[in-house]
Amino acid sequence: MEQEFLFLNNLADAYRNYDVSYIENWLDDNMHYTSMWVFQELKSKEEYLDYLSGKLQTMKERNTKMDFEIVKGGMHNHALLVKTNVPLKVLQLDSLPISTIKERLLCSTLQCQAFSKIPHFI
Repeated sequence: MEQEFLFLNNLADAYRNYDVSYIENWLDDNMHYTSMWVFQELKSKEEYLDYLSGKLQTMKERNTKMDFEIVKGGMHNHALLVKTNVPLKVLQLDSLPISTIKERLLCSTLQCQAFSKIPHFI
């Protein structure tokens, strides 16, 4: 569990600093990444890092600011809640080394404020 928190903190640092090097060594070479924003599942560490590098570069160019919170993500794991000026997202992982990351939309910032809590996710 402690390693999971370390990874999630490193993932937050990767986003804060727009730099994938914070998480490279945590990822399994054959990891998978799914997201409603990505047409096809990414099926390797190399594909995911290429995708994330481009995403972070765009965020840097747009000066996107983010806040992060580690939240309970299911029965036995946690997830990183990413709060920006766009809809609220969650990055959920499965095990260490990371072999699966799932990115899901939770709600818009205004919707979550209206709920006054973060909705449960799977």
